[in-house]
Amino acid sequence: MPRIAFITEFDGTDFAGFQSQENARAVQDVIEKALEELYKTKIRLTGCSRTDAGVHAKGQVANFHCKSEMPAGEILAQLRRYLPGDIGIYSCEDVHDRFHARLNAKRKTYCYRIWNSNAPCVFENRFAAVLPEKL
Repeated sequence: MPRIAFITEFDGTDFAGFQSQENARAVQDVIEKALEELYKTKIRLTGCSRTDAGVHAKGQVANFHCKSEMPAGEILAQLRRYLPGDIGIYSCEDVHDRFHARLNAKRKTYCYRIWNSNAPCVFENRFAAVLPEKL
């Protein structure tokens, strides 16, 4: 059974985190729903890491199994059609059958952004903590 991995990014502002949750919008649930639309069957996604509510991610790896022989490039194109604008997929590829996004992760990098000004910045307010007082 083919195993597919992809690299994703998302604006976490309107999500309760990456990992699937009941009664909350989670990135995993949205991607799984898109995959289920594509494959017409239940798909379980494995992410390399969880995120908290409101946290953004860039370069997050995830993988899934499927019975389809659809080429990775077509999966990428089709998946992009089904996903909302706050989730993006960079790449998609076939991986060996023992690949596991979380267990094979080699590193994680966290970046904390602070807008340190009393002047507003509408282009940063979703992606940085606003601290108007002097640090």
